[in-house]
Amino acid sequence: MYPRAWRISTQSARESLIRYTPTLRSAHAAGLPEIILHGTATLAMAVSRIIESEAGKDPARVERVAGRFGAMVTMPSTLTVRMLAREGAVVFFEVLSGEGRLAIRDGMVVLRA
Repeated sequence: MYPRAWRISTQSARESLIRYTPTLRSAHAAGLPEIILHGTATLAMAVSRIIESEAGKDPARVERVAGRFGAMVTMPSTLTVRMLAREGAVVFFEVLSGEGRLAIRDGMVVLRA
């Protein structure tokens, strides 16, 4: 259905009907309006973009990741990763859902040299 998102979501998810069975029926059964992308999968996709653009495509440079989850990301969706600032080894970012809501706020990735 959404191969990359599904792969990341199943690898990062804890047990949950909606997280392991991405169907509209299971989403509705969980009280959700649509199929959603797991929050840690959203974070993983954002950090992947930061690794590509700020860490020379080297994931071993990631020392620490932080952020606050906000809005749900419904599927399919286009995420927007905004890099807000870079102060030395620290990259500050936020992630917008396809609807323009803050899916992740106060994001921070600390990179090793």
